[in-house]
Amino acid sequence: MNFTKGKGFGMDRVYNEWFYRVRAKILPISGSLIHQTAVEMAKNLGKNNFKTSNG
Repeated sequence: MNFTKGKGFGMDRVYNEWFYRVRAKILPISGSLIHQTAVEMAKNLGKNNFKTSNG
């Protein structure tokens, strides 16, 4: 993957690693799980004002 080190670089990297690990296990991923996981990851990265969207 080729990411630029922009504002959301850390979040993108962590999220993509999680996503590919889950998909490699052939587990289903729902929209609500994605939102919940993204919020938890953002908090762990110190991004307390992070919000998800549906689009």
